[in-house]
Amino acid sequence: MLQISFGQDGDIIKKEIAKQFPLLPSDMKYSKSKKENIFDFVGFIINKEKILVVFPKHFCDTEDINNENIKENISLLFKVINKYVSENKNHPLAEKYLGYEENYESDYPFEEFFKIYEYYRKYGVYKDEEILIQKNCSEKISWKDTIQKSNAIVSNNNLIFLPLYSKRKNPKDAFIGQCMTFVINYTLKSFPFFVNFPLIKENNCKIDFLTNREYTLRQLYQYKGMIFKDYQKQLIENLINFFEKYNKISTGGAIHIKINYFDMVWEKMVNKYLNECFVKVDEENSKLIFEYNKNKTTNTKKFGSKTFNIDVSDNKYSIRPDHYCEENNTMYVFDSKYYTNISDLNYKQYTYTILLGNSQMGSNKKLYSALLLPGKDRGRFHVKLDIPYCQLNPGCNYIIEQYLEVKTLMKNYIEN
Repeated sequence: MLQISFGQDGDIIKKEIAKQFPLLPSDMKYSKSKKENIFDFVGFIINKEKILVVFPKHFCDTEDINNENIKENISLLFKVINKYVSENKNHPLAEKYLGYEENYESDYPFEEFFKIYEYYRKYGVYKDEEILIQKNCSEKISWKDTIQKSNAIVSNNNLIFLPLYSKRKNPKDAFIGQCMTFVINYTLKSFPFFVNFPLIKENNCKIDFLTNREYTLRQLYQYKGMIFKDYQKQLIENLINFFEKYNKISTGGAIHIKINYFDMVWEKMVNKYLNECFVKVDEENSKLIFEYNKNKTTNTKKFGSKTFNIDVSDNKYSIRPDHYCEENNTMYVFDSKYYTNISDLNYKQYTYTILLGNSQMGSNKKLYSALLLPGKDRGRFHVKLDIPYCQLNPGCNYIIEQYLEVKTLMKNYIEN
């Protein structure tokens, strides 16, 4: 029976969790306010029949985390991590944030699994139908090939053909097909909450491809040189990469699938949500208005990070808001903050607001500034300047603090 434990990024790590799962130093940090170690990652640790699931900050109320739709939420988190990693592995900061060091870590080769499964969806289980014609073997005799290839000898009024030829399927076909089936079914059985695909019918195969990983890799490398179709060669490459990357040794037998810097994912999710669902700023109630739109191509607002070169000195300082959009006579200057809470003035966003607001002095442009944080959907003023402090440009005298439902953004993020 699978035992599932839950947590949220920033929660206190309970003693029983620390005993059951091999947490790495990078998975936790000491909280001065809580005087305890807290989770410092988002993702999964699978240790035999036990799974630790750590959701993002404010995914749901702590008391409700065990009462939510468990399977759906685990699958949702896995899809978010998988999408972010697959889309950003070539990013300049990939080594820092995706943890080919420690920041993104997976001991399980899911990328290769999905490529192998995609082959199965297109072509089925590997089947090349290559027939070997061999002489003097124990397989069923092929009389057609024997008559065509052998010498006929008359003996005691009988016509004898020597040597005898037989047909048999190339053993590589069966091996590759069985290997492919093993990878798919092993993954589906090991991670039923993550990947909801049907199992493949298995033939009677007695090879444990993981236990005999070295033998498996030798055979795959050998067969790789015998295949000439590009899409089949790519399948072999993916199978080789799967077995070469598979590793349950370095972390004491557990499988880790996690991201240590989820702020990067939060920024991506927020930007997609802004581009597809943001409607307007409700000044009266100090909040941002969003509306889910199935026809997402109709949204004309295009948010993205933008660099402003503000400094003419030798230092050449610049500013770069996370989410900037200029539409008609309106400027939107928003910044993502993956915080548990916010209690102090955010000087960075305040600086963005004043500098970009002042750059529009004399124009009729309106500037809206906001911080976007995970939490229950609500908005409030982060700061609203008194009149004496906003004389340069009275049109940018406040910053909104907008909280966004984490699960809503995650669902929107994985949609095409």
